[in-house]
Amino acid sequence: MKIRKLIAAALVLIMVFAAVPVLSLAEGINTAAYEARQLSKLDRAWAVLETAEAEAKAAGKSRTQVIQAVYQAALNIGAVDKDSFSDFNKDGFYFSVDGMNCSYNYRLRNEIDATNCIASPDEPGIQVFESESKVVNTRDAGSPNVLLVAPWYSSDSSFTDQYKNEAQSIANATGGTYTLIQNANATGPNIAAAYPGKGVIIYDSHGAQSGTTSYLCLTASTGLTTTDYNNGWAINGGSWYGIDGRYIQNHISGTLANPFVWMAICEGMKKEGKGTTGSALLAAGCGGVYKYEAKFWTEMKNGSTVKDAIQVMKNTYGVPDPVSGGDAYPIVMSPVDAFPSNPDSNQTVNCTWKLLGGSTTPDPITSVSVANISLAPGETANVTVTVAPTTADYTITSYSSSNTSVAKVSSSGVVTAVAVGTATLTVKVKDNSTSTTYTKTATITVAEFEGYKLVTTVEPGSKYIIIDSADISGTTGYAVGNTVVANSHYLNGVAVTVNSNGTLTIPSSVSANAITWVAGGSASAGYTWQNVANGKYMGLDSSEYLYPSSTAVNWLYDSNKYFNNQVDSEGYYYLSCDNSNSYRYTTSKNGSAINLYKLYTSEVTPTAAPTATPAPTATPAPTAAPTAVPTAAPTAAP
Repeated sequence: MKIRKLIAAALVLIMVFAAVPVLSLAEGINTAAYEARQLSKLDRAWAVLETAEAEAKAAGKSRTQVIQAVYQAALNIGAVDKDSFSDFNKDGFYFSVDGMNCSYNYRLRNEIDATNCIASPDEPGIQVFESESKVVNTRDAGSPNVLLVAPWYSSDSSFTDQYKNEAQSIANATGGTYTLIQNANATGPNIAAAYPGKGVIIYDSHGAQSGTTSYLCLTASTGLTTTDYNNGWAINGGSWYGIDGRYIQNHISGTLANPFVWMAICEGMKKEGKGTTGSALLAAGCGGVYKYEAKFWTEMKNGSTVKDAIQVMKNTYGVPDPVSGGDAYPIVMSPVDAFPSNPDSNQTVNCTWKLLGGSTTPDPITSVSVANISLAPGETANVTVTVAPTTADYTITSYSSSNTSVAKVSSSGVVTAVAVGTATLTVKVKDNSTSTTYTKTATITVAEFEGYKLVTTVEPGSKYIIIDSADISGTTGYAVGNTVVANSHYLNGVAVTVNSNGTLTIPSSVSANAITWVAGGSASAGYTWQNVANGKYMGLDSSEYLYPSSTAVNWLYDSNKYFNNQVDSEGYYYLSCDNSNSYRYTTSKNGSAINLYKLYTSEVTPTAAPTATPAPTATPAPTAAPTAVPTAAPTAAP
């Protein structure tokens, strides 16, 4: 069996032909305080690992011994998930800290050539260059504009001006602008914000592969959240960071312009990593070095299709054999080119996407609009700007907020909510064909979140929707209901919409009360769960089957996020959803992570009972159900 050899640089050609749906970018799935605690937990863990690394290097340990020392240190950190270690290789290993994905990579941390890599003060992190031509000449690309993402240009001298020159050359051929995002400004939010309105996107960076995904390596963690780390969309390397195709897919705000994406990153298309990034971006890859880039883009700028340009590139340089020491085979993925079953074979390419073909003068802008934004404190979102017609050639020249104490906005259009209030968002858009500048405004509203939001802690007295993580597929999850489903046993599962930002949307046909549970008890003794609609507990009957009970049962919520009732005589301790039987909730001998979605409302809950004179003793009233909450959650995430 062939095993793909790791190479110093890999080129990944990615075809994105489908418009990625606009998704909410409110990334703060918990409170700002929780986010800060989790990120601080990451920092503390990395401080321990960096000390272990420094001590091993100072002791003259070999590369392998340093990696082993860091691994041993990681095993002794309480916050590190002990069953998370994976993908051990010559550079290091992968692990997680309280569910947040991390990677220790000796190569990226210690073998970067930083000689003469001081950033020039006259080279800002984000630059936009006008092309020499004002005539748009594109066919399949929905925009003539070119984006180059270059996180390491001031950190690693092995990155040359090759792609700067190529990106400028492509923009001159298409008649579009060339945008360079480099160094510490090449952040996840900035990259995602720059995707719309680009016909060609180039990554020139390091890369890393883990599991079934490949990561674009960054030098800054700005904007990456615990949601990104927990979902595996992002990875934390201590001194470097990474995002994969899912991060881009879930953080784009706007419609893509049918772009061609070329990724020059090491490990960008390892066999093992093809699944996630490939499907998220309709990604494809070819391994090689700079000589492939020059020939391929020369052909594309001469009007070739992708399949013809790839073939000319192969004819010129031959098809290398990565197993015997050469570079990786060129690989393309597109709507007509599936990832090959054997990436080390010579792929037949069918894609007829063309960069050029149909020279036209860009149409002038007829309208510009900016969408209003609603966020909770601590959340972020990308500004959505709509320009008509789609054939217009334009540049967004600035973003600003009238009240930065309420909301800040970055130079790339990422809004960060600071405190409750409103602010005016101002966006300036330049029509490159007429040199006219349009100034448009929108309202940023920052309000405390109301609805159900994913949390990892339980507060007695608060209300929650409970969903087994194993029964979340795409945007559908099955919440614990309050009725039995078979022979007076089990609890029903109710379908709700799970949003990418960690919130829930409850269909109008579903009663929120029937799937909302009030927490009681304590962490040490276990939590009780009482249903809002009928006052019954999530408990066990006399045969120890799960059902709506009048008697409370204590459920421990352990570090694995399992619910453990501790009392079943046959060992069926753990709450579990049986999706083979109409999504019914039962108990199991095998634990499964349970997601908790806490209800946030604007209601003020008294912290103590009023100190009034006690009423005369009377016969207790019958037990009543807890005070009801609204019958439906908000219909959209903030």
